[in-house]
Amino acid sequence: MSHRWFQRCAAACATALVTLAHGAEFPDKPVKLVVGFPPGGASDIVARLLQPHLQKDLGQPVVIENRPGANGNIANEVVARADADGYTLLLGNPGPLVLNPFLYKRVPVDPVKAFTPVTQLTESPMVVVVPAASPLKSIGDLLGKARQQPGKLTYGSAGNGSSMHVAGATLQVRLQTPLIHVPYKGSGPALNDLLPASWTSWRTAAPPPCS
Repeated sequence: MSHRWFQRCAAACATALVTLAHGAEFPDKPVKLVVGFPPGGASDIVARLLQPHLQKDLGQPVVIENRPGANGNIANEVVARADADGYTLLLGNPGPLVLNPFLYKRVPVDPVKAFTPVTQLTESPMVVVVPAASPLKSIGDLLGKARQQPGKLTYGSAGNGSSMHVAGATLQVRLQTPLIHVPYKGSGPALNDLLPASWTSWRTAAPPPCS
């Protein structure tokens, strides 16, 4: 992702925010960018890459606020209940904005009614990773182990209803083999459990989750 790409996105955000201000002098105070996941994950990284470009174009500080939990539902509610003055933004993704209304019996806000899209920032492929010390070295190894030990292989995701969770559930259906889903509050904590130190501690107990 190039700096030019983020500059274009920041300019689009700034233009939209000025429009929201309805001709008033905008901005004259810091802008809040709410992220529905913990630091270190994909959404948080995108927010921190975007932050300096937004600050430059707006001429005001942009404060990133991480509000993890419920696969982004908490952040959705925080932003939906904020004043609609352009000073509170949500960095969303398909989980909280698209999937949650279909997966949760109740969601605090309807994303379609609560939010106005500003711009698309990124496209992110999903990959399967395991600890470097794992004996599994290919997707074939991973699928073979899942079939040999049904219900023993775990996989981590950014939370119930996240794109990662849906991908894992889809794989489970294709394999016709049960997998154990380990939901985290974001991809950052899930990746942290794949670090070598974590693998050493898991080695005597059970395999760590893949992500």
